[in-house]
Amino acid sequence: MEILSAIWDFVKNYPFVTVGVFVGLYVGWKVSWKLFRFWYHFHRTKYRKYLKITLPREDSQKDKEKATEKDFREKIGIMEQLYRGLHEIRELTLKNRIRVLLFKHAWVSFELCVEKKELSFYVVADEHYVDIVEKQITSFYSDADVEIYQEPPFKLDNDDPKVKNSILGYYLYQYKKFWYPTKSYKNIENDPLNDVTNVMSKLEDDEKAAVQIILEPKTNAWQKKANKFGSQFFKGEKRSGAGGFLSRIPIIGSLNTALIALVWGYDQVKGGTNAPGAASGDHYVRMLQTDEEVAKRIGEKASQTGFESVIRVFASSPNAVRSEQIISNLFVAFNVFKDAASNWFQGRRLVPLDIVNTPIMKWSFNNRLFKFGEKISILVAEELASIYHFPNSRYNYTPIIKWLKYKVIPAPVTLATEGILLGYNSYRGEKREIKFRKKDRRRHHYIIGQTGTG
Repeated sequence: MEILSAIWDFVKNYPFVTVGVFVGLYVGWKVSWKLFRFWYHFHRTKYRKYLKITLPREDSQKDKEKATEKDFREKIGIMEQLYRGLHEIRELTLKNRIRVLLFKHAWVSFELCVEKKELSFYVVADEHYVDIVEKQITSFYSDADVEIYQEPPFKLDNDDPKVKNSILGYYLYQYKKFWYPTKSYKNIENDPLNDVTNVMSKLEDDEKAAVQIILEPKTNAWQKKANKFGSQFFKGEKRSGAGGFLSRIPIIGSLNTALIALVWGYDQVKGGTNAPGAASGDHYVRMLQTDEEVAKRIGEKASQTGFESVIRVFASSPNAVRSEQIISNLFVAFNVFKDAASNWFQGRRLVPLDIVNTPIMKWSFNNRLFKFGEKISILVAEELASIYHFPNSRYNYTPIIKWLKYKVIPAPVTLATEGILLGYNSYRGEKREIKFRKKDRRRHHYIIGQTGTG
C-alpha cells in the first residue's frame, strides 16, 4: 500500500512527467517490437526460397482441340483460386499461428522480372511455406515447371560490374480507402497482364524492369468496416455516419444530434424516410446507376478474403532518361486497373529525392521486406489475380515471355528400382529416378531427344 501511495503522490505532483513516462514506454515498446520483427526477418533470409515458374505454350493443334474455356477470364480465375488457397498460410498449425502473431512472417512475394529481353515469373517464400506454395501452384497449373533457387536469380544491377545502371524505384498503392475496389479482369475486355508485359517488351538487352507484389494474409476484421461503409454508401449516409464524427463522442454527440434535429429536422437525425416495409430507421435514396454499381462492388470485395499488399515497380538502365521512361510507362500500364468512380493505383516514392529513395527501395526489394515506409493496400484475390497471374500463350502474346519448350508428364507408377540410372522425372515437385534394368536390354526401345543431348 505504501508503494501505491507513493506512486499516486508522484502522479499528482508530476502529471506531465508521468504522461511523458507512459508515452516513452509505449513508443519504446512499439520500436522494440518492430526491431524484433526486423531481426527475425533477416534471420530467416538464409531459409528463403526462390521459385521460377515457367509454363509450356498451349497453341498446338492438340491443345486447341482440348481447350474448353470461353475466354481469358476462366484462365485468370484459376489464379484467383490459387490466391484463396494461399490465404490459409496464416492459419495451419498452432505453432504457425503463434509465429504469425509474433513475427508477421507469413508473406509471399510474386514478381515479374525482365532481363536480356526475357520475362520470367518468380514466387519467393520462406521455407516454412515454400512447400505449400509449390503444391498450390502445381495443383492449379499441372504443366508448370518449378525451379527452386537458394539465391536470388534476379538482380536490378547491371550484369557487367563495370557498367552502372540508373535504377528508379516506386511503390503503388490504392488511392482511396481499401473498401473501394480497383477494376478487375471480370470487367476488362483484354487480359490486363498484356498491358504490363507490353511495356516490358520494349526494353533493350542491358535494361531491366521488375514488379514485386508482397502479400500477407489479413484477418477478416477489415470486412466489417467495408460492409458498414458499403451499407452507408448505399443508403446515402455520410461516411462517418449520421451527424459525423461528433455524434460518436459521449455527451457532445447527444448535443450535436439535438442541434441537427432543431436546425434540419428530425428526419435528418433518423436518416431520412423509411422505405416501404423496411425496419424502423432504415431508408433508401435514389442514386445514379454507376453509384449503385460501386456500392455493389464494395459489398462483393468485402465478401472475399483479403491480403495486405505492397506493390513495388523498378526500372534499371544505363541511361537515366530511359529509366524514367520505363517507370512512367509502367504507371500508364497500371491505369488498366483504374476505375474513376471507385479506386485506382497511385505511384509514389518514399523520399522525393531519387538519390535517397532508390537505395532504400532497392534494399527493400532485395530483402523482400513486406513494408518499409510504403502505404499498404488491402487487395482481394480477384484484384491480385488481375495484376499478377501466370501466362497462357492463347491470351498472353507478348514475345518476351519465357515459355517452357516441352511438357512434363508423370512417370509410370511401376518403375524399376535397380539398374542403370538414366535420369530423373520431375513432376509437381516430386523427383523420381528412371532406371534401365539388365533384362530390359533384350527388348525394343524408342528413344527421342533434342539434337546434341547424347
